[in-house]
Amino acid sequence: MDERAAGAVVYLTGDLDRNTLEKAVRAGTLQRVRRGAYGAVVESEDRYVRERVRARQQMHAIARQLEGPLWFSHDSAALLHRLPLDRVPSRTHLLRPGRASARADQTIVRHRAAVAEADMTMVDALPVTTVLRTAVDCAMTMSDLGAFMVLDRVLAEPGLREQIADRLAGRRGASGSAKARWRLDRADRRAESAGETATRETRPRWCSRRSGARTRSSGRDGSSSGWCGPIWPAPAGCLPRCTGGSRSGQPGVSGSGECAAPAMARGRRPGWAIPAAWGRYRRARLHVRSIA
Repeated sequence: MDERAAGAVVYLTGDLDRNTLEKAVRAGTLQRVRRGAYGAVVESEDRYVRERVRARQQMHAIARQLEGPLWFSHDSAALLHRLPLDRVPSRTHLLRPGRASARADQTIVRHRAAVAEADMTMVDALPVTTVLRTAVDCAMTMSDLGAFMVLDRVLAEPGLREQIADRLAGRRGASGSAKARWRLDRADRRAESAGETATRETRPRWCSRRSGARTRSSGRDGSSSGWCGPIWPAPAGCLPRCTGGSRSGQPGVSGSGECAAPAMARGRRPGWAIPAAWGRYRRARLHVRSIA
């Protein structure tokens, strides 16, 4: 499914006559995305696809409904730039001059900040902050996991780390700037997937930081089992390795869909080292044990 095309299908109440609009809503072909705006219903089994398309529809509707200059920013800009997110934003973030009134739309998060011309761009016919500005905003405002997901992907572009560091140095003292610098120092441009980033950031919450700590994962059906342990040093934690064993005798599979052992033998850093498949691991339960 082309999420960009599906997210651009938005109708305001003035675009269609009342009878046609009501029939489309009753038939299930249109749905209300915000006040005065309707979008096409997306037929997809993946709820994350539906949420991303709906978020795009909301942005297209806002761009048509609001007057004056505005730029989508923060989480919303990251979505438009197709950066990985730990969750789809439920509210639309935008930069707009002026103060919001007490009766402002609660589905919109308004940020008051200066936007230089170099920080403006267009993505999918929508005004949005550039990747550089978006990375800085996300590093300062998002949760640790969300910020690391964005930074790991953005830092893969050469030269952006230095530019982000310069931006943060210029905003020293602003809310979230110290936290953003800490995150930038620990971001890893070598991360090959959002799953690898999530593993690196969430394992320390469950595992002991002592040398030799290992994580065992097993599916709910008990058909597979494997151990993940630290193998590569990283500033923000440890990346996983998989023993490649399973109860069913199948080799462990990495996040890229291939066996983890050959990937490591070739010197490649697999993403999520998981015992069976990505879908099964998402439903896996984690058992933590410290190996002395």
